[in-house]
Amino acid sequence: MINKRILFILLILSVIHLFTSCGNGENKTDSTSNNLGNTTAEVTEITSSQTYKEANPEDAVCLFKDPFFKRGMYFTGIKNSLINGRFGYSLSVPQWLYTQEGSKHNLGREGAYSSPSEGVHVYEDTSKLLYIDTNTGLFRLGIYGSRDYTAPKISAGALVSPTFIRDIYVNEMDHLYVTLDFTLDEVTNHMGAGEFNTNIHTIQFNFYMFFQDSKSTQWFYLGLPLYDIRGTGQTTYIGGDAGTGGTMVYIPSCKAAYGSEDPAIVGEHFTQTVDILRFVENAFRTGIAKGYLKGCKLDNFYVSGCNLGWEVSGSMDGMATVYEFNVGYIPKQ
Repeated sequence: MINKRILFILLILSVIHLFTSCGNGENKTDSTSNNLGNTTAEVTEITSSQTYKEANPEDAVCLFKDPFFKRGMYFTGIKNSLINGRFGYSLSVPQWLYTQEGSKHNLGREGAYSSPSEGVHVYEDTSKLLYIDTNTGLFRLGIYGSRDYTAPKISAGALVSPTFIRDIYVNEMDHLYVTLDFTLDEVTNHMGAGEFNTNIHTIQFNFYMFFQDSKSTQWFYLGLPLYDIRGTGQTTYIGGDAGTGGTMVYIPSCKAAYGSEDPAIVGEHFTQTVDILRFVENAFRTGIAKGYLKGCKLDNFYVSGCNLGWEVSGSMDGMATVYEFNVGYIPKQ
C-alpha cells in the first residue's frame, strides 16, 4: 500500500511550492539574484565542510517505488482532494502524484483519457496534457496557461511527484543523484510587451527535492536551475517566502550544478546527472546562518519527496518531453 503520510507530505509541499515559486511581485529573498530577477543585498554562501567520495551513478539505488508509472497516477483535485486516476491501469495503488492546483480544470475528472497503444496512457483537458509510456518511463507534460489566464495573473501548475521506497536520511548517503533527460518542446508567451511584468509573470520548468526534519515540522527545498522564461541560474538562489511560513529555498547556480552557465534551452536536448547531496550541507548551513531552520540538526533531515514540472503565472504555454527522470542514492560506506 502507498505510504499515506508520504503522499500527504508530497501533496502539501507541492501545493505550497506552487504558490510561492512564481513570485508575487514582492522582494522576500536574501539572494544575490532572486527568482524574480531582482537584485538584492549580497550574501556570502557558507560552503560545505564535507569531502565526497567518487562513485558511479549507475550503482545508485533507485528511490522511486514505480519508475515506469505502471501503477498509475493520483491527481490532486482543484481543492487538493486526491483522485484515483488509474484509467486503464491494471495494478492497485498509484505511486505517483500529479499536482494541478491553481488550474481551472481538473484533469482527473474532466480530462479525456485514451490509450493509443499498449502501455501508453494520455490524459488531456482544456489546459493540460499528460502522456505516459509505461513501457519506457517516458512522459510528456503540457500546460496551457493561456486558457486559464485571467488578468493580472494566475498561479497554476502541472507537476509529477513520485513516492519513494522509504525515508532516506542525509547521514545514510554518500551520494544522492538526480538524473534528468528532457526536451522543452515548446514555450509560448502570449502576453504583449506592455502586459508582461517580470515581477508577477513567468513560466518555469522546475525540479525540487524536499528535505524534512524528523524532529519538527520544518523542511527546506533544494532545487536545480532548469528553466525560467525570465532567465535563471546565473547565481545561487537562497531565499524564502512568507507564504511558506519561512521555508527556505536553495538553488545552486548552473555553474555549480552542471559545470556550465547554461540552463535548459527550448528546443534543445537537456541531460544531466547531478549529485545533489553536494549542496545539502551548503543549503543547511547557509539557511541556519540566514535565520531559517531554527533549532534543527542536519542529521535529523531525510528526503521526503521531489517534483518535476511546469509552473506558470501568466498567459503562457509549455510542453516538455521527459525521457528519463530518476533519483538514486549510494549508501554511506
